[in-house]
Amino acid sequence: MRAAKWKKIFIDFLHFDKKKGHQISEAILQKLKTDGIDISDCRGQGYDNGSNMSGIYNGVQAHIKRTNKHTEYLQCAAHSLNLVGQNATTKVLTAKITLREIQSLYNFYSSSPDRWNLLKPHVKKVLKFQSQTRWSAKAAALSALLEGYEGVVESLSEIVRSDATNSSTLVDATAHFNQINNFRFLLGLKIWNEILQRINITSVALQKTNMDIDSAS
Repeated sequence: MRAAKWKKIFIDFLHFDKKKGHQISEAILQKLKTDGIDISDCRGQGYDNGSNMSGIYNGVQAHIKRTNKHTEYLQCAAHSLNLVGQNATTKVLTAKITLREIQSLYNFYSSSPDRWNLLKPHVKKVLKFQSQTRWSAKAAALSALLEGYEGVVESLSEIVRSDATNSSTLVDATAHFNQINNFRFLLGLKIWNEILQRINITSVALQKTNMDIDSAS
């Protein structure tokens, strides 16, 4: 017997400003009813790992399962992977310092067009913003700094030496220069670049349209 072929079909976007599990599940069930889709035919449900979605008592999946006990819940593998990375970086001091400094450097340059223009001649790829939820953005931000590390150090040194630099910028630039211009920080960049690139490759693979449960596992 050949296995049945399954196909994803997009239904609709819903404008919804409620956040609680029971409210979201009610909206889902009402939408299915309106479209003539019987929830009793459902055999699975998948969401991210937010407590309002995955909660075993009051999450959306729990409320849906009370309506139909056959709707087995599968957590989003890509989001689970992101949570592993998030948990790791909050537990490891060097990771927290490295990622915080990368974002702080981005803020330092991006908040001033003059400083941004001073940076660009020194690097092939400008510094990137770190999203708190999209780990691909963290991988891109870390990779950009690692690739342009020498240029960023030169740019900071230029700002520190310039007579045109005001006192506030001088203090910030000196602090950033001292923070990144050492072996410990550079080693942290190298290590976490390896980790985040692997996470990113896996995350991208998990989001492919032809991904199945066996491959995801």
